[in-house]
Amino acid sequence: MPPSVVRSTYVLVSSLLLILLFYAWQPLPGVGNVNCQGGVNSIDALLVLQLGAHLLNSLPCIQNADVNHNGEANSIDAVLILQYTAGLLAHWPP
Repeated sequence: MPPSVVRSTYVLVSSLLLILLFYAWQPLPGVGNVNCQGGVNSIDALLVLQLGAHLLNSLPCIQNADVNHNGEANSIDAVLILQYTAGLLAHWPP
């Protein structure tokens, strides 16, 4: 096969794969994202506080609530979420 055909085929296939990737992309829930809305914000901190005060029984993504990995979701996790949201934390605690 001529090199121009190989190059064109490569560009076409890689472009189609990128289009498919962008089309199927969905944000994954992560640390601090307790309401499964695709991002971390102050609402997540509020929900963690309400859970800690027993005003809520559960959260949609409760596995993301324990930000400092101490085994429980509490006000310290809510503070860390707020600090992350405000840009005061560059990354989550290990």
